[in-house]
Amino acid sequence: AADSGHVPTEAEIKRAIKDFAENKKNEGTEESYKGSLLEKAIEDYKKAYKNEFDFNSKEEVNVVVTLKGKGGTGKSVALERKNQQNKLLPQWCKKYKMKVRRQLGYLVNAFEVTMPQNMV
Repeated sequence: AADSGHVPTEAEIKRAIKDFAENKKNEGTEESYKGSLLEKAIEDYKKAYKNEFDFNSKEEVNVVVTLKGKGGTGKSVALERKNQQNKLLPQWCKKYKMKVRRQLGYLVNAFEVTMPQNMV
């Protein structure tokens, strides 16, 4: 759990989600990317920072989500990762009222979104 008064930095949030993703067993299917990983990361975040985050507020916040599957340094790897994200993002954007700010596939497999705090 978070220390009282400590607000996590973006780097701490990224690291926590990345650590969670790396520890999750890869099921080898597209299903391993769907809701369960994102929902588990969100639930873990809520538990850890419940006293420092207003889950009833509709104020928008930026969230970085790191997906399982390593990024790469080649253009083809980055494009493949973004294509995988593009298959999932429409469903997640609708469900969590997210707006995609940027997608990353080069070096990391992640994306950044803006969403209401009460949807985190």
